[in-house]
Amino acid sequence: MNDVPAIARLYREQGAFLNKVYRRIVPLRHRRPHRMANSRPIVSFTFDDFPPSALHEGAPILERHGGRATYYVCLADDRRFDMSGEGFDASVLPDMVAAGHELACHTYAHLDCALTEPGVLAADLDRNAARLAEIVPGYRMTNFAYPYGNVGIDSKALMGGRFTTARGIWPGLCAGMIDAALLPSQKIYGEENIGPALALIDEARRRNGWVIFFSHDVRARPTAYGSTPDQLERVAAAAAAAGCAILTVRAALAEIGLSDGA
Repeated sequence: MNDVPAIARLYREQGAFLNKVYRRIVPLRHRRPHRMANSRPIVSFTFDDFPPSALHEGAPILERHGGRATYYVCLADDRRFDMSGEGFDASVLPDMVAAGHELACHTYAHLDCALTEPGVLAADLDRNAARLAEIVPGYRMTNFAYPYGNVGIDSKALMGGRFTTARGIWPGLCAGMIDAALLPSQKIYGEENIGPALALIDEARRRNGWVIFFSHDVRARPTAYGSTPDQLERVAAAAAAAGCAILTVRAALAEIGLSDGA
C-alpha cells in the first residue's frame, strides 16, 4: 500500500484534525500553476454525476442568462452512486454538445480518487473516454472533477498529466495564480450555501476572478446534494447582474489563457 491511500484512510478514520493536515499536503504537491489572463470576471456552473434534471431544469436557467454549463459525467451503466434516482439517458449527449454545453470526466464508475490505485484509475478513465467516443464521436473530455471531492497525491499527479484542469470541492476563488490540477469550487445546494456563493460572485467582480459552482440534480425537491430551480436562478441572475461571463470550464480556459488541449 502506498502512503497516499493510507493518508486518506487515516483522515476518514480520525476526523477533523487529519482532514486539515490532508488538505494542506495535497495542494502543495504536483501543482500545475497558471497565471490567469482574463479581461473580465467569469462564473462557471458545473454539475457532477449528471442527473437528467441538471440538464432539463438547469440548462434552460443558465441559457436565459446567456450561459452554458459543464457536466462531469460517469458513463458506467451501474449508477448506484447517483442518489437522485433519475436514471440516465446517454442519447442526449450529442445535442448537449451541439447546444454549447461541455462534457467533462468524473471517472467511469465514480471512483474515490484518494483511495484508488493510479493504475486502476487510469484504466477507469480510459473506459469513460471510450464510452463517450461511442456516443459523441470525435469529442474529447479535457477537464475533470474528483468524485466526492477526494483527491490524493498520486491521483492529483495522474489527473494533472491527463486533463487540462481537475476540479475539487474545496471552496475558493480562482484569481491570479491558480493550480489547474486542483481548482476550487463552491457548492450551490442547500440554502446556507447561497449566501457564500453570492459573496464569491461579488469577489470575482472586484478581483477579476473566476468562480466555479457545483451541484448535482436541479428540481423542486432536490436531494441533499442538489439545488432547487430558484436557487440556481438566483445565483445565475446575480452572476449576470455583476457582469460576469457565464462560461463552461472549457470556454473559461480560453479566457484565462490556458490551452485546453482539445
